[in-house]
Amino acid sequence: MVKVICAKILPQGETLCIDAEEARVVDLVESARDKLTGNNIIVLVDDKLVEDYTMKITSRNRILIIEEFLGG
Repeated sequence: MVKVICAKILPQGETLCIDAEEARVVDLVESARDKLTGNNIIVLVDDKLVEDYTMKITSRNRILIIEEFLGG
């Protein structure tokens, strides 16, 4: 059985999935680059802010990638 790690990208509302049983947060973010318009993002894993992007994630984690739009 193939495991996938999925993340919801907000505010776009898209879902990104990668084929992996385990990965680092940075790997998932790099996979999402083509869906993001800027560099200002926040990543939440299981409702907690990710400060270390080398953190390991699995298919059991709930992951949100939130793009911040800064401006005035």
